[in-house]
Amino acid sequence: MAATTQSQAVAAANTLLAIAVELANIQAAITQATTQYTQLAMGSTLAAMATAASNADGSLGTADPSPVSGHVIDTRVLPNLSRAVSATDLGTLVTLVSAVATLLNGTAPATQGEAPQLLAKLVGG
Repeated sequence: MAATTQSQAVAAANTLLAIAVELANIQAAITQATTQYTQLAMGSTLAAMATAASNADGSLGTADPSPVSGHVIDTRVLPNLSRAVSATDLGTLVTLVSAVATLLNGTAPATQGEAPQLLAKLVGG
């Protein structure tokens, strides 16, 4: 049977309703993560973790003798970290996800101009 305008509208409405559920879940996850970030003083903790330079191909280079701001956290030392990322980038990510939560709470967030580059860097896309 051919899709009608009505059946397409119903399908699109169901997609939007599913997105609403995802947004509510994202808002709760952001609240939990940003609360932990603050309560655990994660900025300082992450900045003190072992770091390494990144090679041009994205692999980890030589380990730093002491943490270097802007270098990625060394996942050879901390293998439970799912991706080599800098403490600086994680702090910026907290700012970005906090802006999303602000929007979902009904307030206009500050512009997050670095968001596309940050997301591409963090998720590899």
